[in-house]
Amino acid sequence: MWILWVGAALACAPRFSVRLLDDRSQALLDLPEGSFAHEAVRLVPPPTDRFTVQTSTGAEARSRAEAVGLSEAQQLRVAGMRAAETASLAREVGAGLPRELFQYTLGAVALQRGDEAEALRWFSSVRGLP
Repeated sequence: MWILWVGAALACAPRFSVRLLDDRSQALLDLPEGSFAHEAVRLVPPPTDRFTVQTSTGAEARSRAEAVGLSEAQQLRVAGMRAAETASLAREVGAGLPRELFQYTLGAVALQRGDEAEALRWFSSVRGLP
């Protein structure tokens, strides 16, 4: 008769510690140690190209943003409203624009001139549109 003496069973991988076999329910309740910063870097490869710096003034950036989705005639009217000396002249230049564009641009012109109450009135009227 052969007697085989078996000692404690060891885990089968170097990263799988014996502690995990001792108390499985407790082992699953505790999160393993880790570093979010270390793991986050490994999520995606770093970019190979360098970012280019775009330099422009605020007015240039605003003009480009305002031009998106507008026809050339609408772009000219918005630019004319921005350049108008008075609010009444801006209203005349913007006549014929879609109502939401007209009201928003009048609010922007008022804000540009420092008339916050008037700007708020125009911006609020845009919010009230259907």
